[in-house]
Amino acid sequence: MVGEPRLLVHDGRLLTKALREEKVGAEQVRAAVRAQGLARLEDVRVAVLETDGSISVIPIGQVGRGSDGVGDSGSEGAPG
Repeated sequence: MVGEPRLLVHDGRLLTKALREEKVGAEQVRAAVRAQGLARLEDVRVAVLETDGSISVIPIGQVGRGSDGVGDSGSEGAPG
């Protein structure tokens, strides 16, 4: 697969246009969510279709803990 990663879920909502364009079924996304141990789509901050065809799922509570850049506010180095 060639191209850029594609956002499929944002704040618990399926992005139906992206699913349609990438030819990914909603059930495929739900299966990836369950595989991460999450019961509800609403517990997902983002799900991304990776360039290798896999779906990465980031739970709501996990954003900002890693270096994935998701949810980066750009406040690094700001006076505080």
